[in-house]
Amino acid sequence: MGIETEQNTQQYMTIPSWKRAIAIATMVMAISVAAIDLSVAERIHVFLVGGQSNADGRAPISGLPAELQGQQLDVPFYWGEAAANGVTNTDDIELNYAFLRPGSSRTGGFGPEVTFGRAMADYYAARGEKVALIKHAQGGTTLSSDWLAGGNGTTTDDGGVYQVFQYVVATGFAEIQNGLPGQDTGPAPRLVAPSLLAAESAEEQIEISLDGMIWMQGESDAVADASLAYEDNLRDFISDVRTTYGADLPIVIGQLSSNQTSLNSTYREQIRAAQAAVAFSEPKTALVYTDDFALQGDFLHFSATGQHDLGYAFATAMQPLVVPEPSGVALAIPTMVLARWMRGQGRNHTTAACGRTRTEELP
Repeated sequence: MGIETEQNTQQYMTIPSWKRAIAIATMVMAISVAAIDLSVAERIHVFLVGGQSNADGRAPISGLPAELQGQQLDVPFYWGEAAANGVTNTDDIELNYAFLRPGSSRTGGFGPEVTFGRAMADYYAARGEKVALIKHAQGGTTLSSDWLAGGNGTTTDDGGVYQVFQYVVATGFAEIQNGLPGQDTGPAPRLVAPSLLAAESAEEQIEISLDGMIWMQGESDAVADASLAYEDNLRDFISDVRTTYGADLPIVIGQLSSNQTSLNSTYREQIRAAQAAVAFSEPKTALVYTDDFALQGDFLHFSATGQHDLGYAFATAMQPLVVPEPSGVALAIPTMVLARWMRGQGRNHTTAACGRTRTEELP
């Protein structure tokens, strides 16, 4: 499916009354809503985006290709925007629902969601299915405190930003359940676990499933104590996310770049090693290597080109993990982007997923 865009359109709706949305989300997450007969069966695969500033995005919109600077009218997009870093009060989160577009970050830039959503939408389009994204990220936040997991599948003992993330996910599901952006109401989809999709009958109905999460974080933990605890904290976080949203939820981790030289090199490498160790050993988990992705002059945040490539890399890693795979569909990644990642004749390309390492000699 080609990209549907609406250039220079910045309209979106701000969600009122989060209590109403939470109540709806609770019903959606807890029970299956009876299917409604439709002329065309439809499935919506929801993916989550979380982390700190490189997940939120600090890249300028002008650096994107023209066709990605407007709205992508085939990808519903829900996000919670914090006015500052470290916000833990849900009343201070602005909730937005629109079609996927850049400009959702605190600074008005974009993160990996733009190209990740584009690639995942193209991936599922071959089967006539759709993708929606829910995003919440805050710059300067740590896994050791802000995103700390309580470990019981509830918000009890969770870090404040992680609690806000769960609030955004709950309200996001409620809005997607209600219909497309700009619609007051819509047909009531049926929420199903990813593992049930393959067994569903061909009845004409709408189904929503939560199918994966991408995670770009770690810079603020690149300090003495937090870096040593990062591997355990990341394992606990993934376990808690899966307890909350599904035991088999695919998760893709974006590794810190060795070129982020504004970070202490010793602590940065400890974080990178921890991220790789978790990706190699946890099931349904993959790692995105980011060393080839361009950074801004602060040697901390990805540039527009870097974020463009990062989103496609997340999609490349996610697609083999989702079930069921669309039949007969190759990875929906532009050739020019793959070439940028793998440049160099005969270069070894290493990927990590599901506890295994594969090294291929590229032609």
